[in-house]
Amino acid sequence: SVKDSVCPLTPGSSNQSIVEKYIVQKLGGVISGFLISKCRGSGYPDQVLIQQTTELHIPLEMKATANWDEKDANRRVLTSSSKKLQDQFSVPIYHLILTVLYSEQTNEDLVTIDAIRLDFLESTTPVSVRLEASVNHKILATGNHHSEII
Repeated sequence: SVKDSVCPLTPGSSNQSIVEKYIVQKLGGVISGFLISKCRGSGYPDQVLIQQTTELHIPLEMKATANWDEKDANRRVLTSSSKKLQDQFSVPIYHLILTVLYSEQTNEDLVTIDAIRLDFLESTTPVSVRLEASVNHKILATGNHHSEII
């Protein structure tokens, strides 16, 4: 009931968020033994897949694309803070990336779901790690550094 289904888009919204909501609803009716729920807090993961019999909670990251390219090296951030993972998931943590592949129709308000790709990340899955430093308006406004407004 998912493959070849037509997902309506909302003008002004991102395809990512619309397709994600649509797929969660569709899958909710066809997967047995599992629930998909919103994951509390911001950042990775957006969803949690819950195995009902064991109550295993699996971080579920959902993506949507019309252009799957095996040579694409753009990164997909898995986590920027381990606190959310530590607070909501038990070790060992199994990660699942669900990518919805869709094609755009001539009607710009519709896409067709072509496939769902599941990537089960394991301890042997290579990952890129990079250190990130950031600031925000509050830090810039209260920080002990020189600033000018011109």
